[in-house]
Amino acid sequence: MSTTAQVVSTRPMAGNIGAEVHGIDVRRVDDALVAQLRELWLEHKVLVVRGQVRLTADELAAFGARFGQLYVHPLSEVAVHPLNIPAGGYWHSDVTFSEEPPDGTMLHCQAVPPKGGDTMWANMVMAYETLSGPMRAFLDGLRAVHDYDHFYRYPMGDTLETDQFVLDKKRTIPLPSHPVVRTHPETGKKALFVNESFTSHIEGLSRAESDAILELLYRHCVRPELTCRHRWEPGDIAFWDNRSTMHYPIDDWGGSLEVRGEESPRRMQRVTIGGARPQ
Repeated sequence: MSTTAQVVSTRPMAGNIGAEVHGIDVRRVDDALVAQLRELWLEHKVLVVRGQVRLTADELAAFGARFGQLYVHPLSEVAVHPLNIPAGGYWHSDVTFSEEPPDGTMLHCQAVPPKGGDTMWANMVMAYETLSGPMRAFLDGLRAVHDYDHFYRYPMGDTLETDQFVLDKKRTIPLPSHPVVRTHPETGKKALFVNESFTSHIEGLSRAESDAILELLYRHCVRPELTCRHRWEPGDIAFWDNRSTMHYPIDDWGGSLEVRGEESPRRMQRVTIGGARPQ
C-alpha cells in the first residue's frame, strides 16, 4: 500500500518542544513519508505518533530501522527491549555512558495504568540558548565524564535478570568523555549534553566546582517552559532525538523494581537508533 495518500497532521504538545502526529500507519511508510517525519522530528525533537495499536515488535523494529541502524543497548543485548517497570524517575539522555550514544529512541505503548506513568522531555537546545552569553562561552569546549554507575545499580527490564549480569557488563564498558555542549550533526544547533543520571563530573574543574555547575545546569534545563509532558495511550509511539533532549519517566503509578512482566500495568517496547561520537 502506498503511503503517499496518508495525510500527516500535527498538534503541538507544548510551546517549545514536542508534537503529536496523526493520520499515518507506521507499518506502511515510503521514503517520502519517512523524510517528512524526519523533518518534523528534527524540528520538534519529540514526536508522538498516535493510533499504532496493532503494531508488533518486528514492525516497530522495521519502522525504527527506516531512521538509522538499530542500536543494541549494552546492558540488554537485544534490539527490541521491553520496558515493563519504572525507568528510574531521573532526567537523562539515553546511554550517554557509551562512546557513541544513540541518536534517537522509539517507545511503543502497549498498556497503561489507570493513572500516572507519564513521560516528560526537555529541550536541550533551548536550554543552551537561554543561558547567558558568558555562561555559554564558559561551557563551550568543556568535557564531562559519563558513568553508568549513577543509574544502573539494579537490573532494568525483563531481559536483565540478575545484579551479577549488570556488574559483568559494566566491566566491559569504558567511561567516555563527551562535550558539555554538543553540536547537532543534522541541524547544526548547539545543545547541552549533560544529565543527572549519567554525568559524573566536568573535566578540569574541582569536584566542588563541577557539582555546582552541573546542579545549576540540571535545574535550568527542566524549567517548565523548556519541557513537555505526555499522557500515554495504548498504540502511542514516542520518538525523541537523544541529541537534543532529556526525558523523565514519571514513577507515580505504583510500580517498583520488583514488578516483572504481566504483573505490570505499564507495558512498553523500545527500539533505539544508533549514533556517532558527540562533537
